[in-house]
Amino acid sequence: MSKSYGLPGLRIGWIATRNTSIFKAMAAYKDYTTICNSAPSEFPATLALRSRSVILERNCSLIKDNLQLLEQFFTRHEERFEWLRPGGGPIAFPAFREGISASDYADRLAAKAGILILPGSCYDYDDRYFGIGFGRANFPQALRKWEEELGEGLGGAGAGSKELRL
Repeated sequence: MSKSYGLPGLRIGWIATRNTSIFKAMAAYKDYTTICNSAPSEFPATLALRSRSVILERNCSLIKDNLQLLEQFFTRHEERFEWLRPGGGPIAFPAFREGISASDYADRLAAKAGILILPGSCYDYDDRYFGIGFGRANFPQALRKWEEELGEGLGGAGAGSKELRL
């Protein structure tokens, strides 16, 4: 429900497997931790599933449009970032070209612009990389704000600067 339907807070999920030992282990763990799904989450999840074609069409269109904006953004800033278009889903994992710490930059970007990126160090990965989600309706506004910050504050002296600093 989280990625495709845009409903991550519902905490509804399913498992399907032919491996009975994995299924039994997962079922035992679920019984130990939660026993059952949240009843208040089951109702909106059911509504979403009944309206799946409308919701999925809307979300796929949103992701497609936002991905196009993100590709244009990284093309404009190719001197600063390494970019590989994701194969699917609403999350990308670009990197800084120069020895910029994504952890440090993420803290500054959040503090100055209110924009959140997830550093690669959170994934136990190279700290030049960062995760960025682009499945939200307000993504174009956040991307514009990020671009302004790159040119004015976080991006150095101007839009053409290779430095990423406050």
